[in-house]
Amino acid sequence: MLRFIIPLLFCVFSTIPALAQQSADYPSRPVRIIVPSAPGGGTDILARVLADYLGKSLGGQLVVENRPGAGQMIGIEAVARAAPDGYTLLMAASTLAINPVMYKNIKYDALRDFEPITQVAALPNVLIVHPGFPARSLAEFIALAKQKPGSLTTPAGSETTATSESSTRKRRSFT
Repeated sequence: MLRFIIPLLFCVFSTIPALAQQSADYPSRPVRIIVPSAPGGGTDILARVLADYLGKSLGGQLVVENRPGAGQMIGIEAVARAAPDGYTLLMAASTLAINPVMYKNIKYDALRDFEPITQVAALPNVLIVHPGFPARSLAEFIALAKQKPGSLTTPAGSETTATSESSTRKRRSFT
């Protein structure tokens, strides 16, 4: 996993001199990094590592503030409403782009209300089964699913799992 994170963090950190040149007194007050999910997840951990490094590099305080709920829209909307002064940042995953497809009443426009700075991490998605499960490859899994329609299930154990499952269902309705 470090082989994915280290190069991406390098890209983020290499932008620090440009930020420092933009304003000699930035940050003159604490910078909030809003994470629209609960503490302890991958996005939160990356935000805390980033906040620590940027705080040391910029000589200021960066504070991670978790604002979970409503498919991450509570935190995302808080950043969309914040003053565009560089003191409120958003650390979000794919829900920023997925939510407008999933929900009707979005109070933000992902293209108008946000300006991307950098990609912090890229993490692979994997399909994992119990060691006792008969399928040992994706092809075997698909064959088993076709042999026994409706017998295989997936858990909805996290917000991203539920979003992914909903997204899959929505795509099926388009085809």
